[in-house]
Amino acid sequence: MQFLPLASFVALLSAGIIGVGDRAWAQTPEQFYAGKNIDFVIGYPPGGSNDTLGRLVARHIGKHIPGKPNVIPKNMPGAGSFLAVNTVFNVSPKDGSVIGIGAPTMPLDERLGTQGVRFKTAELNWIGRTDSLINMVFMWKTSPVQTIADALKTESTLSGTGVGSTVSIYPTALNNVIGTKFKLVMGYKGSNEAMLAVERGEVEGHSTSWTALKVAHPDWVRDKTVSILDVPRLKEIAQFDGCYLHLERTFQGDAEVSERAGDLL
Repeated sequence: MQFLPLASFVALLSAGIIGVGDRAWAQTPEQFYAGKNIDFVIGYPPGGSNDTLGRLVARHIGKHIPGKPNVIPKNMPGAGSFLAVNTVFNVSPKDGSVIGIGAPTMPLDERLGTQGVRFKTAELNWIGRTDSLINMVFMWKTSPVQTIADALKTESTLSGTGVGSTVSIYPTALNNVIGTKFKLVMGYKGSNEAMLAVERGEVEGHSTSWTALKVAHPDWVRDKTVSILDVPRLKEIAQFDGCYLHLERTFQGDAEVSERAGDLL
């Protein structure tokens, strides 16, 4: 990762920081952050691509903040990252000491009234993103569903995690928009466990990011153990007026963060 000057760096990372009040900024940023700890709340379990990227950012971002605070990654999985986002929005201190990473579909989840949403995306402080996600659906080689045409005719099972996760949102959107017959088997604790369920034969496939599949199981791609469905991109087949479908790997914070804090972090 190429590190840029701090303002650009955060725009690249889409880091969102929890509020910093006016009293805190009576000090200089360096005075405020010197010797401080910043909690880096990762809304996913250990081992997945979100956790890997989150920990990578946490390892380096403190060097680029005046005062060089310690940045401590903390996993808070649950409800497709909603547990972490709800905590950041409703519970965490508004003093510049918390960063959060959550589901890229948060605006869509809020718009659709997804269960467990207790935050307002318009009131979060958005700063940037870590990368551009490419989400897809893959099927195990023994599944009768090997193409998108098959998925339109034959029901198939996909492993799912929380209701707010992209692994659940996108297959559901495909079912409702173009008529695929994906059946979600929910309750797996993160994409790693969900992919293991595919290998065990508990389900036929999984929807996740291309990055997550390449990192966790490059051999599946190399050996053609799985088929990646050539599905149309959602933005090519549907329009959602006034609603963003995808924010990619975003970091967010409370809207009460001051502009100075947001620019800094």
